[in-house]
Amino acid sequence: MRLVILFFKQIEAERDELYEKFVSSIHQVQAKTGLKNLLLERRLIAMTESMEKKEVQLSEVLSASNLDPGAMAIVTRKVEVITELLINESVYSDQSANQLFEGLATQ
Repeated sequence: MRLVILFFKQIEAERDELYEKFVSSIHQVQAKTGLKNLLLERRLIAMTESMEKKEVQLSEVLSASNLDPGAMAIVTRKVEVITELLINESVYSDQSANQLFEGLATQ
């Protein structure tokens, strides 16, 4: 009977140890995710501010150029296409960075 009790206590201790490791792993993942989200949020704010400044500059240039509305629409559309390409390139870079980050996190 003593042997069964000792075995039970050993199994119980292993369970508690595994549970603590599990909880610790969850906290580590939450901390890394929180940091990653904070960095992405800051980057988004910076990119948004930069884009707003560039939109104002473009608007001023277009207004000062006295282009006819048709030409202005063409220039505006070309700038939008280039902006979309740059955003897509940035998203691809973020995905690559995320994969690298995930790889480092699992090591």
